[in-house]
Amino acid sequence: MERNYEVVIILKEVVGAPMEKAKKAVGEVFKGLEVNVLGEDDWGKRALAYDIQGKKEGYYLFYTLKMAPEKVKQLRGKFEVNDDLLRFLIFTKD
Repeated sequence: MERNYEVVIILKEVVGAPMEKAKKAVGEVFKGLEVNVLGEDDWGKRALAYDIQGKKEGYYLFYTLKMAPEKVKQLRGKFEVNDDLLRFLIFTKD
C-alpha cells in the first residue's frame, strides 16, 4: 500500500546550468524508482542554520510524494551517493 511522504532536499549552492542539472537528477531518481510526485515547490536559496561541508547557504527543494514504504530505503540510498545534495529529509505525511 502506498503512503504519502514529504521530502526536503538541500542542494549545494550552484548557479545556472549545474543547478538545473541537479534538480533534473533528483527528478530522474523519482522516475527511476517509479515514485509518484504529487507536488513540487522550489524554496530557493536560504541560509543554513550551521555550516554543512563548509557551506553557509543551500538551495531548498520540497516535494510531496506517493510511494510504497519499501522504496524509502532505495530513495535514501540514491540521495546518499548524490554529491550535489548537502542534506535531505524524508518523512511520512499523515
